[in-house]
Amino acid sequence: MLGEDINYFRSEYDKNILIYGRETIYEPLDISYEELSYHLRQQKQIGLPVNSVCFGVKIGLKISVGVILIFERISFTTANVPLLKKLFEDTQDEFGEKLVSGIFFIDCQFSTPLAIDKPIDVDVCFRNCVFKRDLIVANNINTNVIFNNCKFRNKFEFKDIQINNMFYVENCLFYDSSLVNLSRTTFNEAANCVMENNQFCGKFEAENTKIEGNAKFINLAFFSPFKINSLKLSENCVFQNFAFYNANSKVMLDAQEKFAHTLRKNKYLLEIEALGLNTNKQNVGFNDSNYQQEIASGYLKISSAAEFLGMSKDNLAKKRMADKRQITRESIPYVGEGKSIAYPLDALKAFKASDWALLKELREKYAKNESANSDSE
Repeated sequence: MLGEDINYFRSEYDKNILIYGRETIYEPLDISYEELSYHLRQQKQIGLPVNSVCFGVKIGLKISVGVILIFERISFTTANVPLLKKLFEDTQDEFGEKLVSGIFFIDCQFSTPLAIDKPIDVDVCFRNCVFKRDLIVANNINTNVIFNNCKFRNKFEFKDIQINNMFYVENCLFYDSSLVNLSRTTFNEAANCVMENNQFCGKFEAENTKIEGNAKFINLAFFSPFKINSLKLSENCVFQNFAFYNANSKVMLDAQEKFAHTLRKNKYLLEIEALGLNTNKQNVGFNDSNYQQEIASGYLKISSAAEFLGMSKDNLAKKRMADKRQITRESIPYVGEGKSIAYPLDALKAFKASDWALLKELREKYAKNESANSDSE
């Protein structure tokens, strides 16, 4: 649903949608809460149907529904963040009805910390946004919160709270200076937690977290040691395709061992092996001198390629066999056969950076080279 490109300017509910900043690019929003509230009250003439879907988000979970507010290409600074904090609350018009149902941020940037210390009571969706400073939510979430294709440079903190609805984090990049903290948070039975296709280059902490409803954790890459310990999981959780970089370091091995213990305690036994938490992460016979020579040559043999990617030789071999059966966007091209197999360094770099477009070009390039070499023999 959220992975699709949604044309949010072709909605049958356009009369209920207010767009701010569409013609600007990262210019501060110059409007007061009082002015905005006045415009909202003027626009709120017909409410959205209950349980209607807009921008991939279910809107109108309450009897009284309000307008959908969109901020596009706007920079949020110290001057206008207080405006957002008021809008996140359950604002009402003069008749006591809900004034705002959903707030959407498209191609916006946040250059000042955003700390929300009151319950979030409107649907909130961030798409293609950049958070240069902390994002901290310190109270319960009662509606849908979605992050799609966003970038985070500092804290992403949702700890010590209850999440009571949809919580999606998809296709997001967390820089090495970031800290993701979901510790001691409860996702209750009505919550639907999805974390998919994310890269965590900084710290990640989820300790003593409780998931009572549905949750999916799919295609997650961890580049630094993480803490996923003492979780209490329901039977409706999915763990698939985790990548652990710098996997041979002691701290990363310790983190994986504790994560495996948490899964084992919650009876997710098959997932331990599927995620590669059971395998020996050390590359037996690894030679650093050869590694440096292969880096310089631009072609890495299996052991060196595994070291470069931060995975075991066994897992890289399994990936190569899977890629041979079916080419996907993440398939890494290689040259040679058997013991002479080597991986092009540029392809390994593209895979590590999740640059799928470049990886596709390199697959086609090396496939043509292999074909040319076969024809000349």
